[in-house]
Order: sequence, then structure tokens, then C-alpha cells
Amino acid sequence: MRLSLIGLFLLTTGVILIPSEISSPLSTPPTMAQTVEDRKAEADRLLQQGVEQFQNNQFQESIQSLQQALEIYRQIKDRLGEGRSLNNIGLPYASLGQYEKAIKYFQQALAISQEIKERQVEANSLNNLGDAYNSLRQYEKAIEYSQQSLAIFRELKDRQGESLSLFNLGNAYNSIGQHEKAIEYLQQTLAIAREIEDRQREANSGAGQFCKNKNTKQPLKCVIKISTSMFENLRNAWQFLALIR
Repeated sequence: MRLSLIGLFLLTTGVILIPSEISSPLSTPPTMAQTVEDRKAEADRLLQQGVEQFQNNQFQESIQSLQQALEIYRQIKDRLGEGRSLNNIGLPYASLGQYEKAIKYFQQALAISQEIKERQVEANSLNNLGDAYNSLRQYEKAIEYSQQSLAIFRELKDRQGESLSLFNLGNAYNSIGQHEKAIEYLQQTLAIAREIEDRQREANSGAGQFCKNKNTKQPLKCVIKISTSMFENLRNAWQFLALIR
């Protein structure tokens, strides 16, 4: 335990103490470029570790790893790494039901992504905001952010991201009683799933055609049921496209 605490101290502060008896006034200190490169590699490792912990439902551990990565990215002034870390930190908080806290991190990530003009992180942050506001039942905000993320995902030709935004929009419109719009967005989600080569997703999306062919009297209920099943598979496969990217 003591060793791990020392290691944590070194990672978060970047201070490495060298005993005076082995130091030499003639030794050449590492260049700044090497130091930054090494620290960035450590931050990248912590970011990846935090992602894996999140995927394994180790939410508190994930937050700790991602916070350490964030601290290093800030120290070396890596704005892209900072934005990615902030966006990812919001995810375990959302999974813990702490949506307001998650939103604060997503908003910070969004501001950085817009500052450095990083469209992928911007789209991910907007999508995560839409998802969080959906969970808080603030559907107008959910629709606003999801529409913005959808536009950027389409600009980037990111079909996976597009499907997530479409699904958020379908859920939001369904929740405010605009069922025709909900069906429209959910059917688009299903259409994208058909394009992606995954046998299970293809089987689920094929059931969407079943709703149409059977002329069900409850098309919305049918489409939502199929879309929800399909979307869970998408999430399991992609683990919140926002991770790392």
C-alpha cells in the first residue's frame, strides 16, 4: 500500500526526489520535450485505465484514474487530453446517477473542444449532455444538445455517433408526447444499425421491419421496444463512443 501511495504522489505531482548522494552536478537533466513526452504517455495510460475501469463498472476507481490523467494533461498544457479526460469523467458520474455533476464535466469538455476546434470531442460532449438531460427529464435541453451533436456527427460521417444522437432524440420526443417524431428518429437509428456488420444488431433491427409488416396498432411501442433492445447492444459494443476519442 505504501508503494502505491508513493506512486500516486509521483503521478499527480510530477515530482521525483533523487537522493543527493547519487546526484551529480555534471549530470545532464532530461530535456523538457522528453519530460513532457513521458508525462503524456503516463496520462494516456491513466486515461485508458479509467476507460477500462468504467467499462467494468468500477466507477469510483474510474473517476480516480481519469482525475489523475486530467491533472497531468493540465500540467503539460495538453488541451485535447484535458478535454477528453473531462468528457470521460462525466460518464461514471452519470452512471452513478450524479447527472448534475456529470453535466459540469461535459460542459467543460465542450468549452475546450470548441476552443481548440476539435469536432469529435465536441460532438461527444454534446451527445453526452443530451443523454444526461434526458435522464433529468429536461427534454427541451436534451433535444437541443442532441440536435447539435447529430449535426456534427453527420459532418464527420460518424454513423455510430449519429445513431446515438438519433436514439436520444427519439426518447426525448417520445417523452414529450411527439410520437410521430419519436418514430422517425428511432427508425433512423434502426436503419444505421442495419449498415453496421454485427449479426445481433442486424437481427434486432430486422425486427423493426416486423413492426411495419404486421401493421401493428401500436407502432411506437413496437419500434421503441426494438430500438431499445438494439441500442443496448450498441452501447455494449461501443461503450459510449465518447471514450477516449
